[in-house]
Amino acid sequence: MTNRVLVVEDHLLLSQLLVSALQERGYDAALPPAAPPGDVLAVAGPGTLVLLDLHLGEGRDGSRLVAPLRAAGARVLVLTGSHDLLAVARALEAGAVDVLDKSLPFDELVDAVAAAVTSGQPHDPASHHRMVHAARTRSARRSDAQAVLDRLTRRERDVLDLLVAGVPAEEIAAGAGVSLTTVRSQIGAVLTKLGVHNQLAAVARARTLLADVGETHHARG
Repeated sequence: MTNRVLVVEDHLLLSQLLVSALQERGYDAALPPAAPPGDVLAVAGPGTLVLLDLHLGEGRDGSRLVAPLRAAGARVLVLTGSHDLLAVARALEAGAVDVLDKSLPFDELVDAVAAAVTSGQPHDPASHHRMVHAARTRSARRSDAQAVLDRLTRRERDVLDLLVAGVPAEEIAAGAGVSLTTVRSQIGAVLTKLGVHNQLAAVARARTLLADVGETHHARG
């Protein structure tokens, strides 16, 4: 098993400290070339352990790189400072060895990376099990919520989004150039598909569903 570690982390100081600490322990640690994250695939050879930040800045989602890195023969150890269970779920489902919290004491963080290079196992199996369970639960909630939203037609989804944003039915009708009766019929269909009995309940249900699928909406103010 190779002792090569590629540190893909958008915090430059942390990445440099990790590389230096790992090199002092005899590991072949390096930063990727200064290039877009996708180019990591070109330098992460088989057996390489890629220490991958979940959030690479500018809205880039590191979890999307896990599957192609695994396909290239690399192993992936995810590093994150957030508690985005959806991104963690994607990373673990795509084959990440483990997920490490950036808030760990630095020496413990380096120990965990070194252990992953050597054994390919989670540094804390009990914690890893809890994290996998939480991530799978979050992923299942997302799938269930998306299935509910997918029952809506495009127009019904537009109407629901407007209701969540605080737009009254009369304005929805005027904006779409249709009658209020038509919009009320569409709202009725939305209520039925969401399993609720009034617009307030629909808005509350929609906000929960949208949060579960990772979408956000802002009310008018």
